[in-house]
Amino acid sequence: MKAGIILSGFCLLALSASASAASPNTYKLKCVGTEPFWNVEVEGNMVQLSTPEFSGKNAKKYWGAQVTTASGAMEGSGSAFQVRASRNSGAEKIVLSVIAAANNSCSDYMSDNKYSHHVLVSLENGTLYRGCCQKN
Repeated sequence: MKAGIILSGFCLLALSASASAASPNTYKLKCVGTEPFWNVEVEGNMVQLSTPEFSGKNAKKYWGAQVTTASGAMEGSGSAFQVRASRNSGAEKIVLSVIAAANNSCSDYMSDNKYSHHVLVSLENGTLYRGCCQKN
């Protein structure tokens, strides 16, 4: 039930955010997930994805990060937004759909760490990663 509510929120975010204008990214995020382990770091115009296949110097870097705030969310509140970036002249894209977690309740299910936001990471090839983010 809880996962369904979260995924419903992501669907609403995706639909609402598409109508808003994108602007340069203003968020600094560290996102993690498991099964398989992955992490994403967002800072300025760069998004970096690390997975077991792509780590260290081979991590995937995406550029031109743009943020879109979901319709109805207070500007700058960080309650619901998307970060989009691309690589290889736009051929490969990454989209992070981020929504605030009540009382820092997002869990990576591998540690006792709690995070401020839920995230769904979508890659151009259809790969999806679900996890948590912390705004810095």
